[in-house]
Amino acid sequence: MSIASKPEEVLTFSFKLPQEDKDYGQSTVYLDQYSGKVLRVDNSLKMSLGDRILNSFGPLHFGTFWGLPSRIFYVFVGLAPLILFITGFVMWRYRYRAKTVVSDSTIQMSHSGRD
Repeated sequence: MSIASKPEEVLTFSFKLPQEDKDYGQSTVYLDQYSGKVLRVDNSLKMSLGDRILNSFGPLHFGTFWGLPSRIFYVFVGLAPLILFITGFVMWRYRYRAKTVVSDSTIQMSHSGRD
C-alpha cells in the first residue's frame, strides 16, 4: 500500500493473485484518495508483453529468478572483481620483482667485467 502524500496523488494497493507464479504480487489497484473510486486496475495476468518484460527486471536485479542457485551465482559474480584485482596485483608484483632481479644481476655482471 502506498499512501498519498500530496493532494494530487492516488492510493495504490499491490496484491498477489492466486494464479500468479511469482513470490510477490504484481497486480495493483489505484484509488482516488478522497472518494475511494477505482481509477485503474493492473492485472498481472492480463499485462502486455512490454509490461511483463519490465516486471521481470525486479527478480533479475535481486537474483531471485532461479531461487537459491541464482543467489549463489550472484555471490560469485559479485566477488569476481575482487578476485580479478587480487590476481592482477599478484601478477604485476611477480613481474615487478622479476625485472628488479634481472636488472640487479646485469648491474652486478657489468661491474664484475670491469675488474
